[in-house]
Amino acid sequence: NDASRHLQLHSYKPSTAAPADGYPVLLWLHGTNQSGDPFQSLNFWWSHNADILRNAVIIAPLWTGGMYQTSIDKYWGTSGTAVTLLKNIVNNSTYGKIDKNRIYISGYSAGGMGTFREVAKNDGYFAGAVPMAGAATKATMNDATLKSTPIWGWHGSNDTTVKYGGYSIIGMYSTKNIYDSIGSSSKMRFTTVNGAVHAGAPY
Repeated sequence: NDASRHLQLHSYKPSTAAPADGYPVLLWLHGTNQSGDPFQSLNFWWSHNADILRNAVIIAPLWTGGMYQTSIDKYWGTSGTAVTLLKNIVNNSTYGKIDKNRIYISGYSAGGMGTFREVAKNDGYFAGAVPMAGAATKATMNDATLKSTPIWGWHGSNDTTVKYGGYSIIGMYSTKNIYDSIGSSSKMRFTTVNGAVHAGAPY
């Protein structure tokens, strides 16, 4: 759609040939403070993790609309713009053959919030999700898709930006709250990064 067409993005395509089933794909959503600089969102993350994931296509869109908003839907778009971009890429085979059974999503901070929400909004589309220092609304937390999708959440125990435990910003609950609520009835697992502040979760 028009909105996704105007998103800037970083991308990575493996130099190796695609396996028989195609490349797996990871959609990465950056945090609020990384929306201004095209490279700031990835400079701590890209070189190390892209090497680890060197057999996967990585799509990392750049939000330029400003994410300090009063609406939770402004964290990565009201209509799933980043996911629309991803689906366009996957369906058009821009990066070679894609394994549509291995499409993953991950994000940090606002990107972690977007990760939770997009899993809930896109029933069964993602094979798994890794939200870091994220949060979700109560409605998202109770979504059946969130419970049926493998999720590995990470959160720093000393995070005061998106609080480790307890009520968080704009009516949302942290990764730990979500795990405490749905962990036993879902495919979710949760890791506490002991002593880490907000920015520590991605490491």
